[in-house]
Amino acid sequence: PSASQVSEIKGMIRCAEDDLKAYRAEILRLEAKIAMLSTKSDLLENHTEKIRSLLSPVRRLPNEVLGHIFSYCCDNIFSVSSSWRGRNAFLSVCSHWREVGLTTPQIWTVIDL
Repeated sequence: PSASQVSEIKGMIRCAEDDLKAYRAEILRLEAKIAMLSTKSDLLENHTEKIRSLLSPVRRLPNEVLGHIFSYCCDNIFSVSSSWRGRNAFLSVCSHWREVGLTTPQIWTVIDL
């Protein structure tokens, strides 16, 4: 190639390298944006699940029915040795279940010796 062609080719290479540098910078910016949006999406998904749980059918059970379920589970599902852990498990789910569990005398009538 002639001197002018070499100069033109070098200019084309510089231009291509500048474009490549700009593309790589844009890719890095977009990857950071994707990571940020992915984090926000995960947080929103978790938040949505928490809100959705407010509509769970178990939240609409009358306290008396929930107490009967607790009593049934303590009497029929948990063995005597694990019944204490079972009762405590009910109390640990949420404050509403704790209140129902503590006011359901049937689940506290078993005494382990």
